[in-house]
Amino acid sequence: GSVAAPRDRAIATKGGRPRRSWAALAKSSVVFAAVDFLQSVSVCSAFEAENGHAWSPDRELAAQGVASVASGAFRGGPCGASLSRSMLARLTGATSRAAGFVHGVAAISLLPYAGALAATPKAALAAVVLAAVGPGVARPKGVLALRGSEAGVAWLTALASVVADPTTGFLAGLAAAAAVAALGGKNSKKAS
Repeated sequence: GSVAAPRDRAIATKGGRPRRSWAALAKSSVVFAAVDFLQSVSVCSAFEAENGHAWSPDRELAAQGVASVASGAFRGGPCGASLSRSMLARLTGATSRAAGFVHGVAAISLLPYAGALAATPKAALAAVVLAAVGPGVARPKGVLALRGSEAGVAWLTALASVVADPTTGFLAGLAAAAAVAALGGKNSKKAS
């Protein structure tokens, strides 16, 4: 049966799993969407600088929203940007607008093989991710070009990401950037 709990927490159980209130769900979802969108900004900005492809914040946020709604309709998790997936797409040549559509069709066509694909060894998956992101991590040109407070924020973010996890690192970098902005720090200082 159902068991009542404090407001904004698990309010009942369904099939042995706690259900959360709409307020708690909305709060966590808005935080996820905001942090994920900011990660998208960094991925899109990096690709725009390297490839000269213009990006639109409105288009990116709308695409993430539509993808997450569709995912939720099929009992999937929220969708979002991923630097490793973006790098892998670039590594494999899937960089056109049509590539997103074809990727979706390909994913749907692989549904009958989902069980076999889920059994892929983690070492193989890790190798693919490392091949995609490794060069940028080994020599982060964008970070190395930064100077002043931006360099400090970037290196703090990187360190916190390595020591804790990427989300904690991102939030630490966001807090550091806000502190620098509040103290009147300069943005976009790059080495000449």
